[in-house]
Amino acid sequence: MPVKTIYRCEICGAEYGKKAEARKHEAHHFGLSLDQYERWGYLTRDVESMERVLSDGRHGQALIRAHQEAKRTLKQYEEGRGLHGRKPLTDCLKKEGEM
Repeated sequence: MPVKTIYRCEICGAEYGKKAEARKHEAHHFGLSLDQYERWGYLTRDVESMERVLSDGRHGQALIRAHQEAKRTLKQYEEGRGLHGRKPLTDCLKKEGEM
């Protein structure tokens, strides 16, 4: 039996048959293009993964510096796009057929 994957927007619950459509929709909530949204996600995950590694207490100065640089990069990215502390837009058009 074929399996159909449905992708759901984490913010408003809109459903899509393709992951790229769902990601583009989520990016709209923040006023970003898909490329900008994916870059923001990459920077955020990078900082979060370094924080998990640092939490075990066994790390060197190079990792601490890399973590500080990653946090600076993320903060600059967010501030440059007005994202720092911003909540997602909720006045979205879910799908063309649902307007």
